[in-house]
Amino acid sequence: MKELNRQVKALREERNELEEQLIQVAQQRQMTHSTISISDGRLKFVETTVQEPLSYRFLQETLSEIIPNADQVRQIMDYIRQKRGSRRVPEIKRFFHSDDH
Repeated sequence: MKELNRQVKALREERNELEEQLIQVAQQRQMTHSTISISDGRLKFVETTVQEPLSYRFLQETLSEIIPNADQVRQIMDYIRQKRGSRRVPEIKRFFHSDDH
């Protein structure tokens, strides 16, 4: 399993590098609106918007911008932390033998 994960990671990295190179070439040649035909379909150059994850720091900074009272901001942050849900997920975790024994 470890070897397969390593291979998957290497393939993912190679795919990302090739994608970056294709995008650079398409931008240089002003071909970003082109479609590339491939054996089982086609490739289009698209731009997607990716939202940054919400963090406690971001929430606190943003609340501080609209709520001047630091105690109120702290109270809201404590409330959010208490109300945040969590769940337990079963999984199989691998542990390697230590060479110390």
